[in-house]
Amino acid sequence: MKQRKIKQLVFVLSISALTLNSCTDKDVYQGEHKNEPLKPTEVFDFNLTKDVEMSVDYGFTNDYYIIFELYDQNPMKEVDGSWIKDEELDPIFAAATDKQGKYADTATLSAALTEVWLYSDYMGAVSPVKLTVSDSGIDFNQAKYIAALQTKTRGVTSNGHNYVMIGLFCRELTGINTDIRPI
Repeated sequence: MKQRKIKQLVFVLSISALTLNSCTDKDVYQGEHKNEPLKPTEVFDFNLTKDVEMSVDYGFTNDYYIIFELYDQNPMKEVDGSWIKDEELDPIFAAATDKQGKYADTATLSAALTEVWLYSDYMGAVSPVKLTVSDSGIDFNQAKYIAALQTKTRGVTSNGHNYVMIGLFCRELTGINTDIRPI
């Protein structure tokens, strides 16, 4: 019986010692506070954004400012057979041109972007236009863009008159298929 009481006493004392030891202020396993948060440059060796040189030229000669926006997808959607701007989309970049319809500056965009859509609802501005994001930046010249589309001809008459592919022209400008089909 005496041995049993001694075992109970040793058991209670060891449980009490463990309980009291766990309540100490300093954790022996914690060590010193040498762990500081890592800097992002130590973890990531790539950028999620990049600075892109932009050059937009609508080619106007009068005082005509244009507000334009860049989207990462086509900002137009078809509703009941008509194409309208998708108001649920947010632009990734927006800016205004100078008096001659020109803009040249740097924009910070997602590094994953390879193409953007240039959109403006101003009269005389071609919109939307799908543009490529290259290492040299984004470059858009409206006069050159229209001239490049007009060089595509559907046919030439014997006296040299060119028939421009109107359907292709409109589809390139707006994304809308306007091919003329027989009734």
